[in-house]
Amino acid sequence: MYSFLFYANTTGNSNPNRYDKSEAIIREILPDLGCQIRVKKQTLEEINGGWFYFYPDEIKKPHFITDYCDPEVSILVWGDLVQDTDLSPAEIIATTWKQGGVSKVRELDGCFSAIIVDRHSKKIYLVSDVMGLRTFNFFKNNDSFLVSIHDVAFVSTGLCPIEYDQESIASLFACDWSIGGKSLLKPIQTCHPSEYIIWTDGQIERKNDSLLFSQERIEPGDIKKRNLHIDAMIEIMRDNAIRYCSNSSLVDMELTAGMDSRAVLGILLPLIGKDRLRSETGGSPKSVDVEMARRLGKKYGFQQNDYMPNPDTADYFLQFSSMLAFFSNGTANSKRAVYKLPVLRKEYRPTFIGNGGEVYHGYYYPSPLRKPSLSNYTVNNCANHLKGKLHNIKTLNWADPFIVDSIYQRLEKVLRSYSQMTTCAADIFNLFYLYERYGCWGSRALKMPWGINRYSLFDSAKLVKLSYQLPAPISQNCLLHRTIIKRYLPEAYHWPINKNNYMPMLDYPKISKASREAIKRLKKYNTAIKSGLGLDKKKDIDQATGDIFASQLGQTMKDILLSNDSLPGSIVHLDSIEKMIEMHVSGKKNYIHILGFMMTVQQWKKMIEKVYEKAR
Repeated sequence: MYSFLFYANTTGNSNPNRYDKSEAIIREILPDLGCQIRVKKQTLEEINGGWFYFYPDEIKKPHFITDYCDPEVSILVWGDLVQDTDLSPAEIIATTWKQGGVSKVRELDGCFSAIIVDRHSKKIYLVSDVMGLRTFNFFKNNDSFLVSIHDVAFVSTGLCPIEYDQESIASLFACDWSIGGKSLLKPIQTCHPSEYIIWTDGQIERKNDSLLFSQERIEPGDIKKRNLHIDAMIEIMRDNAIRYCSNSSLVDMELTAGMDSRAVLGILLPLIGKDRLRSETGGSPKSVDVEMARRLGKKYGFQQNDYMPNPDTADYFLQFSSMLAFFSNGTANSKRAVYKLPVLRKEYRPTFIGNGGEVYHGYYYPSPLRKPSLSNYTVNNCANHLKGKLHNIKTLNWADPFIVDSIYQRLEKVLRSYSQMTTCAADIFNLFYLYERYGCWGSRALKMPWGINRYSLFDSAKLVKLSYQLPAPISQNCLLHRTIIKRYLPEAYHWPINKNNYMPMLDYPKISKASREAIKRLKKYNTAIKSGLGLDKKKDIDQATGDIFASQLGQTMKDILLSNDSLPGSIVHLDSIEKMIEMHVSGKKNYIHILGFMMTVQQWKKMIEKVYEKAR
């Protein structure tokens, strides 16, 4: 239900009726979450523009979108800040701006983006947090400047032409996100978190200003200082957890068998106590995640619940997948639409997630068994390694065979930009995870309207900046996670992570990697045998979701993806998509991941073209 449109014009001839019409179109298209929608407007004569934004009537004080105006500055903020104050994020940013300008605003800790209008100079600034989880998109033509978080808002003005970006869509199908955070519409641009944008007199200026690596790093041999630094990082996580939990009698968290959510559990449990904590895990009773979550719940005494996809999916799937398409700009996965439609919760109750924690344990690092070693990797080595990790780029049956080279070029361009910030390969991989997998991909998931009061203790800007003062690689031996779990969940320190990894072995990365690979191979053969005998009853949440698509939504997938106007069918050969659907429905192979992205893209295309017709 949250959405907004900011507009400015250089000619002084901008037609306010155009934006009134845009407001009406967005209000009509906004997904229904069973609440009344309010709109707030602000006119700024000095830029021949202003803004309007929508928020749910049930929330008397807007949460995700706040604004502020005085004679000096006008500010619109999307997101929230980590602050011990009753001031809104917009009010905090206004005060900070007056104290130190854009550089001070960018140092604020939070998950936010801000539009700042200097009313004297008539300059417009776009500023985002360190990680880019609330990054803005913008559109510029000869005389107009538009900013929003939703493609629908741009198209609703009638100014933004529909031109699909095939490279971005192909990247979404192959990698799970559009590399570089690029919109699926070519005319729309993104403000990257390592920069800020200035618009003045119709001109765009990009200011490179990374907030990482700004201080000296700890020497690799200084173990005492490194450990004290880890303690400081843990205190930031604890302080944030206390702040988020203080006004709630109950606290929720998503728990899996992985390392990230276990570390979050380690932070929360001593602070709030077992009686206030409720955890939830997706999967069948015998799945790895559910078994470990139940074991943790039993050992530490908190309430653990598990769930499976809703069996009545077909009744509301199209409505939910359209909602995902709107709020994610086509980049979410429709497999998420097999759960119950979200309901706006009026009372405050935080939910904690483990998102972003993987940057602290080297998600994209090459195996320590490989040569050359990570310390000898060049940018080209990094690019080639990621090409192997993102193997779907090469294996999908593209309609345009040159699309592979285009995606690789975009990938290499991103890595070269990171190499301007650091020459250390480990840092480049960490930046790729932070800005790409978590920022560009994760930001789409975090822009959901019902994601109110969902927090990751890893996405503090202050925490991330501290992490890049650790010796490279910052995730050496998963030090942050290991310290948290060993300190606060000592029994669970010795329990397996996803059944393939053991924390005590992380001091010996080569042995640990070799053992994990051996365990995976044994489990793969074991699973194949059990599956052939019909004995494997364990299903993780992704497998259970795939079953729902196969049993209930097979025809729906065909109707959507094999239609005459199929956008996925213009990117990947239509007969290849049909084959994937058939194999998925027959149970021969689980293609839910790629098919889910394709479903959202087609739903998004339908919506975009409907809005464009209304705007003409």
